[in-house]
This record gives sequence, structure tokens and C-alpha cells, in this order.
Amino acid sequence: MTKADLVEIVYEKIGGLSKKESQDIVEKIFETMKASLSKVTRSRFPASGTSPCATSALGRDATRKPATTSRSPRAAF
Repeated sequence: MTKADLVEIVYEKIGGLSKKESQDIVEKIFETMKASLSKVTRSRFPASGTSPCATSALGRDATRKPATTSRSPRAAF
């Protein structure tokens, strides 16, 4: 999907806009997303550890933890 496709969708879905106004809306959305993403350096998600961006920046093995060798308290039972 290209920006032109998005402009066409905005133009069709929101009546009363010109193609230029639809293009301006799509451009503003992309500028906002780009500005927001440039501020993010590293994110943590509770279930997965780090974001894919942080994983690729550090290398795939940098975020993996080595297996622990300690025994579980329940292992004695």
C-alpha cells in the first residue's frame, strides 16, 4: 500500500475533502508517526522483554538470558 492509496481511501471515506486536503492529512499522520518513533530509544513490554527495535539494535543474542542452573524450591519434593 502506498501513500497514494491511503490518500485515495481518506478521500473516499471522508466526504467533502479535496484530494489535496486528503494528501495533507496523510502526510501529517506520517510526520507525526516519524516524530514519535524518533523519540523512542528502547521499549520494554512485560511479556516479551524488549521491543523488536531494541532487539535488532542490540543483536538477537544480546537480549537472551542464559539458562539458570539453580534448583527450584519445588524440586526437592
